Amino acid sequence: MWALVGLGNPGKDYTETRHNAGFMLVNRLARRWETHLKVMDKKFRGGKTEREGQEILLAKPRIFMNLSGKAVMRIQEKHQVPLEQLVVAHDDFDISLGEIRIKKGGSGGSHKGVRSIIESLGTQNFPRIRLGIGPVPQGMDPSDFVLSRLKKSEKPLMQESINNAADAFETILSSSFVKAMNMYNRKRSKV
Repeated sequence: MWALVGLGNPGKDYTETRHNAGFMLVNRLARRWETHLKVMDKKFRGGKTEREGQEILLAKPRIFMNLSGKAVMRIQEKHQVPLEQLVVAHDDFDISLGEIRIKKGGSGGSHKGVRSIIESLGTQNFPRIRLGIGPVPQGMDPSDFVLSRLKKSEKPLMQESINNAADAFETILSSSFVKAMNMYNRKRSKV
């Protein structure tokens, strides 16, 4: 079984904030794959589907970002998801809006949600899809920035990131992480 866990904050106040990029990706794939997301546990919402002959769980924690590790650990244990098939999607302000990066592990950096997952799982060896939301404007606190809403002019770039991330996850399922990294881990060409 595979799981794609998109990080974000629950509640209407956070729906369209940059920090909810992971939720946006799960929502996009749920629509694309016609998968209904429902409350599956007190810690997460999700839906199961099958793609490329494999069972996949799309999930969104029902707890705040900084406590994401509790939900991800519950998902991993309840559904017996191997760590190498537990893909976490999250925002990253060190990556430009419109770009994504796929990686197979590593530290959580400044992302408190990812650090929570590492602490809960006891390892940093799980794959990630990092959705660019940056850069943080000069003089703005990063915490305020991630909780801000996208400007109208930024929404097409975010949609491009979400679409590319959805395609990248499908590439991971149908082929490999290496192929997805080679196809999607590149700077966006300026138009």
